[in-house]
Amino acid sequence: MIEWFMDSEAPFGYDFLIKNVTKPMIYVAGFISRHPAYAFKLRKEITRKCNEHGILTHDPLFVGIYELEGFPKDLNTVKYNWKYRDEVIKNTGSTNIVERDLRAIRSCDGFLMYYDKSIPIIGTAMELFYVNHILNKPTALWNISNHPITSIWLKEHLDFISTDLEVCVNWLKNELKSA
Repeated sequence: MIEWFMDSEAPFGYDFLIKNVTKPMIYVAGFISRHPAYAFKLRKEITRKCNEHGILTHDPLFVGIYELEGFPKDLNTVKYNWKYRDEVIKNTGSTNIVERDLRAIRSCDGFLMYYDKSIPIIGTAMELFYVNHILNKPTALWNISNHPITSIWLKEHLDFISTDLEVCVNWLKNELKSA
């Protein structure tokens, strides 16, 4: 059974469980599978920064943890458990996860991805295309590798790119206000 919260009551990282969302919400995307501990650290940093600016986040990584284990007692000690994802794929195929993520993307007001040029982002690229090209929602990229973005596909479907997370979040905040 899902527990619903008011936006001031939701446990850190679990903004997707807010029943009556009154603040803007963004979808968090980026690599997970090759470097899950690093991805988890980056996603917590994004969530903290967005929450400081009054923006809620929907992060599929936190959704998987919640669905598998409920609320963790201490978010700093959580390690993402791939059992959940693997079990869902085994029982229902990957369509279930993809459809859940697409529903989440549709429910959000914007999109923020983190990017390291040395790590593939196939799923994230698909999400980005859907958000920008199909839904026409604001998209921002936090370039954590400090390498220039050379992909014409990324450049074409991103509205904003920065190596500074604070700058990305401020840009999204301003875009979401004017929408």
